Parts: sequence; structure tokens; C-alpha cells
Amino acid sequence: MDRNTKEFWFGVFALVSITVGAGVLTLPYIFIKAGFANSVIILIFMTVILMILYLYLAEVVLRTKGKHQLTGLAEKYLGKYGKTSMFIFSSIGIYGALLAYIIGAGKALNAIYFWNETYYSIIYFLIMSTILYYGKNVFIRVESIVSLIKLLFVVILGVILIPKFTITQVNGFNVEYFYLPYGVFMFSLLAVSSIPIMNEHIKSKQTLKKSIIWGMIITAVVYLIFVVGMIGAGATNELSTTSLGGKVGLLANCFALFGISTAFIGLAYIQKEVFMYDYLISKFNAWILTIILPILLYLIDLDGFIRIIEVTGSVSGGLMLLLVLIIHTKAKKLGNRTPELNYKENILFKVLLGILFIVGIVLLFI
Repeated sequence: MDRNTKEFWFGVFALVSITVGAGVLTLPYIFIKAGFANSVIILIFMTVILMILYLYLAEVVLRTKGKHQLTGLAEKYLGKYGKTSMFIFSSIGIYGALLAYIIGAGKALNAIYFWNETYYSIIYFLIMSTILYYGKNVFIRVESIVSLIKLLFVVILGVILIPKFTITQVNGFNVEYFYLPYGVFMFSLLAVSSIPIMNEHIKSKQTLKKSIIWGMIITAVVYLIFVVGMIGAGATNELSTTSLGGKVGLLANCFALFGISTAFIGLAYIQKEVFMYDYLISKFNAWILTIILPILLYLIDLDGFIRIIEVTGSVSGGLMLLLVLIIHTKAKKLGNRTPELNYKENILFKVLLGILFIVGIVLLFI
């Protein structure tokens, strides 16, 4: 396998591993409640929109000399207030996701072997935090291996469960909950923080582009396979895999656990890098700052799994992506290197996307 092929698959796995997390557990419930056809349309729409925004961000990264995470890019192109805003928005998203992963892992482990769910979540958190502390090399090895296992689980689940699916199990559209999938899908597809990490490890920037496109396509396909399989198996509660028993239940909950784990490691590592590179905080202190808030939120019993995912996706995701749109426009004028990717500026498209993100936040609280 040549270098470009290795880098391509690294990029795909990096994007898939960070994207496929706790949000996947809620998707069958959302598809049933909002309507299957409606949910498929919104999933495809959101996948395409976020793919375009990730390509925009890749162009920004390539227009900028040096190593930066999102907060560093925001500071360069939007000043200190832009940096602070991006830090707040991205931190809300990452900490909300880590909290959801801690909750989801406890529920998945409890479904695999019945015990105290809180103890499971705390033990899981300690293991993930230890992996996070030992840095980039461990992260790269673990996420690649676990991502392969995760995709293998999806294929096996699909072969076993998809034949059980019938169209009579779902409605096409449910007008009352038409907009329900937006926040959950935003959360489930949001991996904007992974683009700078991918750029660090992919030398060929055309390979970076292909990794982003195929990473998003594979993620959407994984979600559809998982949803159809879970609905076919009759797993229709808010955390789909926890309602299944037997060998299929074991397999489904192992998939959920692997998905949560790769996303936890990836997002936590990104947050740690923000503290280290953009705020020049030592490795140990950056690690403490990354792990302390999610576990405190968990210990004060901040639950409500779907609500956490919905709010995190709509608010944090929408605001982060608004800033990405503005940064992309600024970088075209202020970037300090010639990018290998160059996308035509389209102000109308960006305005329409901005309206979509703002409406998504407003509807969440109506």
C-alpha cells in the first residue's frame, strides 16, 4: 500500500472515528418519531452541507502557515474575540459530547452485563482518561484499530438484522416532529475539529479532500445500516442498543461502545491540543482541564441523553459552523500561503446556511 493510500485511509478513519459516537444510539428512535423518509432526506442534506463546510475549513487550514486548532484559526482571522467565541462554542460541543459518551457507555456496558450503571460510567471515564494522557501515538493506534472493529460490527449487524426490516415498521413523514432530526443529526455528523488533525498527517492535500468526502459518505452509510438494522430488530427506545438481548444485543452494544470510545478519545484529544497549542498550557494541565468538567457534570446527575445531544448539536454545532463560514471568507483575503484546495466564494450560499443554523437554534427552544 503506497503512502497516499495509507494517508487516505488514516483520514477516513480519523473522521469516522470522531463522528460516529453516542449520537448513533439515538438515531433509530429519531427515525421512527420524525418519519423514516423525512429522516433520510435530512440526513443526506446535513451530510452534504457539513461535507462542504469541512472542505471550506480544509482550505482555511491550507491557507494558514503553522499548526492551529479551530481557536487558533479563529484568532488569526477574527481576532481575540473570535478566538474566545470559537473556544466557548467548541468547548460546549466537546464537553457536551464527552458527557453524552460517559452516560452512553455506562448504559451500553450495563446492557452487556447488568451491574451498577454509574460505576460502569466512572470506570469507563478513568480508562479513556488514561488513554488520553499518554498522547498522540496511543490515540492514533487505538482509533485506527477500534474504527476497523466498529465498521466490522456494522457489517455484521447489517447482515443479521436488515433482512428483518419491513417498511410497515415506520412512517414516511411525521409533520409534528418534522424538524426533530436536525439537532441530533448535527451532533451525529459534527467533526469539524478533526480537520486540522487530519491535515497534520496527510501530506497530499488532494488526499485530504478525498478523505473528507469519503469519510462523510461512509459515516452516513454506517448510520443508515445501523438504523435499518435496529428498527428491524425492534429496538425503538431512546438508546436503541440497550433494548436488545441475546447475542444480537451483545453485538449491538459492543458496536455502540466502540463507537463511543473512538469519538471520546478523538474529541478529548482535540480539546487537549487546543489548550496546549492555542493557549500554551502544559500537557498535564491541559489533560486535567479536558477531563474534569465532563465527569463533574456527570456526577451532579446532568442526564437527559437525547436532550444533551440535541442541544449540543444545535447550539454548539450551529455557532461553530457560523464562525467557520466567516473564517473561510476572511482567510481568502488574509491567508499567508497558497492553498492546494481553493473553493469559489459564494456569499448567498453562506447567508442561507447561516440562516439555517440560527433557525435550528431558535426552534430548539420553542
